[in-house]
Amino acid sequence: MPKFKAATTNRGKWNTIERKEAVMYVLDGKETVRCAAEKYNVPRSTLHDKIKALKSGKERIFKPKLGRHEEILLMTNFPMIYMIILKSWTTA
Repeated sequence: MPKFKAATTNRGKWNTIERKEAVMYVLDGKETVRCAAEKYNVPRSTLHDKIKALKSGKERIFKPKLGRHEEILLMTNFPMIYMIILKSWTTA
């Protein structure tokens, strides 16, 4: 018998199409958040957060960040240097 049980999760396993349908049904007033979450198999908290963001006009968009070096790279000529290197690789 194994000493430790492997962690199992269903985090993020729902379908985005079903999530969008659930959001539309709730926003149209056809379903409650709880019923839509059960019907479309979407976590209730995720559905609630999405609806709250849409109603407040603060739809969250996740952008990749470079981290603590972002300012340094943007202040230098990094984008121009990157394009020159990329162009030289594609022509070689």
